[in-house]
Amino acid sequence: MSKITKQQLVPIQKLIQDSFNVMDSFEELLAKETKLLKAAKFSEAEKLRNTKKEIASNYHRHVQMLLSRKEEIAQLPKEIKDTIFKKRQKFSASLDENMKTIESVRQASQRLIDKIIETARDAVKKEQTYLANGKTNNHTDNNRTSPISISVNETL
Repeated sequence: MSKITKQQLVPIQKLIQDSFNVMDSFEELLAKETKLLKAAKFSEAEKLRNTKKEIASNYHRHVQMLLSRKEEIAQLPKEIKDTIFKKRQKFSASLDENMKTIESVRQASQRLIDKIIETARDAVKKEQTYLANGKTNNHTDNNRTSPISISVNETL
């Protein structure tokens, strides 16, 4: 006799509906985060991080519960299986859009950082030209030199 788990005591259709509710919450959060990122509201998007981790963990737990009951799901009417498939497709599209937006923001940020560093290096190279008198071209009239270093924080 196989041991029945607590998960298997929950009717499969209730588990499916609970999973749909988690997917809806996750999809809503992903849409909000995507909108904030596209609007360059990075600090507001960052505030969603902990909630996103919690919902993602809950989603993962529901997926595992459904996978453990795939035989029961296979026995469900075609309409219910079609609903599960459509729900998963819709959720996957939202997740894909969110991931593409995050990657786009990451790449844009990296390009900006690279450009800042390149500009700073070019400025330093131009500032360090020596004149005929042995002084650099950034030498001022009162025998002080202009600063020629720059520091850039490379985090997003």
